Amino acid sequence: QPQPPQFAAQPEGGGEPHALNERAVRVIRRVDNKLTGREFGEQLTVAEQVQRLIEQATSNQNLCQCYTGWGPGGGHGGPEVWG
Repeated sequence: QPQPPQFAAQPEGGGEPHALNERAVRVIRRVDNKLTGREFGEQLTVAEQVQRLIEQATSNQNLCQCYTGWGPGGGHGGPEVWG
């Protein structure tokens, strides 16, 4: 497998170039894995990867993390609205 390019970025805000390079390499590898069907730790066909992504996108466990809901602190009927 080809290795991602090594970046020689000059950090903004005084960060360490080496740390930025490691993060950039991790991001590039993750994108590469997504594009080649290896995102889930195994080689998947396009159809299998699409099915897995649909399952994740429609999972109640994942969806509930995106919605603050009507509970306390959610801004949609929390204790500040009840009293």
